[in-house]
Amino acid sequence: MQKMTVTYKAPPGDAKVTEAFGYTFHDGKPEEVEVSDEIAAKLQSSRIYECSKPSEVKEGDKKMTDAERKAADAKTLADENAKRAAQGLPPLEDPNHPKSGGEKHDPKAKG
Repeated sequence: MQKMTVTYKAPPGDAKVTEAFGYTFHDGKPEEVEVSDEIAAKLQSSRIYECSKPSEVKEGDKKMTDAERKAADAKTLADENAKRAAQGLPPLEDPNHPKSGGEKHDPKAKG
């Protein structure tokens, strides 16, 4: 695994936001990523990405991807809603759901 900073440089007429390799990139905004050696090489050879020099990722330093983070948040929400159901409380709403209107879920909040 390699850690590096990647900046998406949108070509004229292209979208200002793109998703690639499990990350969302915004035009001109640096994004720190952790990718395989193969994907690091692809990013570095692409003309639409500007990359810093990669560094090895130590096993303890591993950063979650957006997909991993969303999955962890969904599990936390499901676990909390199971606890609330056992206590006879209404479920928390998923703040990322477009029709959410109830009590908001804070994965860092306790109880």
